[in-house]
Amino acid sequence: MEMKDVTDGFIKAIVFAFIVSTVCCYQGYFAHMRTDSHWAKAVGLATTSAVVLFSCRSDPSVGLCVTSFLM
Repeated sequence: MEMKDVTDGFIKAIVFAFIVSTVCCYQGYFAHMRTDSHWAKAVGLATTSAVVLFSCRSDPSVGLCVTSFLM
């Protein structure tokens, strides 16, 4: 293991943290505009939507893009 591997791992972790926090903040900020629920239920659904959105759609493609960029 070289220092480049460690540095690339930290950069990838920072990129993932930024994307996860951005998606979660967006979903949480617009929770009050949901038409399917209100109040605490809307926050719970927004949280679920953020997790599903990131884990199912973004994770493989973002990981591939960040990894290919660092190589």
